[in-house]
Amino acid sequence: MAETNETKVAEPDPAAALLSMPRRLAIRLLHEAQIAGPQGYEALVLARGAPGRVVPLGTADAGAAEQQLAGLAASGWRPWALFRYRGEPAAAPAADEFAGALFGANPGLLLLTASLAIKGVLQLHAWSPEHGGVAEHTVRIED
Repeated sequence: MAETNETKVAEPDPAAALLSMPRRLAIRLLHEAQIAGPQGYEALVLARGAPGRVVPLGTADAGAAEQQLAGLAASGWRPWALFRYRGEPAAAPAADEFAGALFGANPGLLLLTASLAIKGVLQLHAWSPEHGGVAEHTVRIED
């Protein structure tokens, strides 16, 4: 387990099931992060079998977002991940970032983050709580 900014990060387990998401969904999340810039962007990624919907959070009309989530839940869509971009270079999330009500109500919910790589390219990372720290997971992008 490696230490990153005082957060214990488990090495990726090659035997663990790979997470996958459609390319168009990954592109949408990274695009939203890019245009949000320093103010950041947060959204809930929903899945019905596989991830396929994005509901932006923190919008001016929170009631409309809740209503949209309720309608999608009635259609079988479930929270799969919280996508968070803070507009700054991202380190591994702290374990306490998984302590909120959203994660408590949805066991197994992932945290997706975007970070700037070499030449300013945004990269997608997936995280989950594990043994008092966090574990990074590989996300396979599918066509």
